[in-house]
Amino acid sequence: MLDAGEGFSQYFWNTGATDQQLIIQGTDYQAGTTREFSVVGVLDGCTASGKIMLTILENCFIGVDENTADNMIRIAPNPGTGNFRLLMSDDIDVEDVELYDLRGRQVTSALRLEACDGSPCSFVIDQSLKGYFILKVFTNKAVITKSLIIR
Repeated sequence: MLDAGEGFSQYFWNTGATDQQLIIQGTDYQAGTTREFSVVGVLDGCTASGKIMLTILENCFIGVDENTADNMIRIAPNPGTGNFRLLMSDDIDVEDVELYDLRGRQVTSALRLEACDGSPCSFVIDQSLKGYFILKVFTNKAVITKSLIIR
């Protein structure tokens, strides 16, 4: 069973399910396959999302493989007021950063990278922007998307 967590008024799983919890049976999938399951929770027009990779083992049990790309980088503080840091391990190099609003419009012009020669990588967002945004971070290992709240 996967649980998206309490507190949302709507849930949208990539399977089409709309409940808080998603029941997965190992026998529903071919042994040796891996499936990605993702969910978006909605509350008052704001969204949060998550995803996980599940591997169906030969004995029909399910193995969980956390999405390691999502865990490569953290944003601090989040929520914040405009000055942020990307925290990551030393083997991660940030190549570019893009900022999007919830309508999918790129608002990167409001973002300025200040220092990005190691961890932490600092960036500033125009003080006029407020709300929920998606930060797309291009690194030497992966492209990572993170939620960002600006107060």
